[in-house]
Order: sequence, then structure tokens, then C-alpha cells
Amino acid sequence: MKKQTIKLDCGHEVEVIAIDIRRTYGEILVGSPCFEDNFHVYENLKAPEYWGKRKTVMNQESFNLDLKHFKKYTVYLWLSSSKSIDDPFQKFDGSELVVVWAIDDLFSFSINSLIEEGIKDFDWESYAINLEL
Repeated sequence: MKKQTIKLDCGHEVEVIAIDIRRTYGEILVGSPCFEDNFHVYENLKAPEYWGKRKTVMNQESFNLDLKHFKKYTVYLWLSSSKSIDDPFQKFDGSELVVVWAIDDLFSFSINSLIEEGIKDFDWESYAINLEL
């Protein structure tokens, strides 16, 4: 099977390892989200536990605490690259990162367009971490 890669605006090519989409306020049963709810969501934006511990970076526009409430769904995207970051001695086998952002609707997009729109202008070299296999 051929690997599907996405070329970011910064020129780096990444592969999607996994995607997870959840309700942003899944723990709230009734009422509207308030600042405390937003803060709780913000503080807990990390890669899903079953992915193991992974560096996670969130889109600041999606999770700005000045917003009255965040968008309905949160997207977690685990990305990997066969190219390491700032590795002149080539000690590492590649780099990886989990990117998180929010969306309003689950049914108005394709998975490909969702992924490309969410990460196209992402600066991989500034945030990704190197990994050893």
C-alpha cells in the first residue's frame, strides 16, 4: 500500500497516522458552556490516551479563552514525517506531532478537505518533535 502524504505550505511532507473527532463539550449534559467549561476543555487538549503520550499543539484561533464558547467538535490529528527536525547528525528516524483544532459541523466536509484545511499552513519545523524507532 502506498503512503499518502500531505505537503504543507512550509514544504514539509507529513503522513496522517490517526484522526479522532469528539464533541468539544461532551461532558456537559445541560446548559451552555461558560468560562470555567472552556478553561477545562483548554487545559485537557491532549492526544487521546490510546495514542500514548504525544506532543500536542492546538490551533489558538479555535481555542481562544476570550470566546464565549468553542466550536462543537474537536479534531485530533496525529501526523508523522520520515524527515527529522534540526538533526544535522541524523540521530533520529523522523518527527511527529498531534495537531488539535475545532470545527462546527461533521457533515459539511470530506476527511481529506478537513485535514488539508486544518494543517495546510502549519509550521512543522517550529512544533514537531523528533522520534527514534
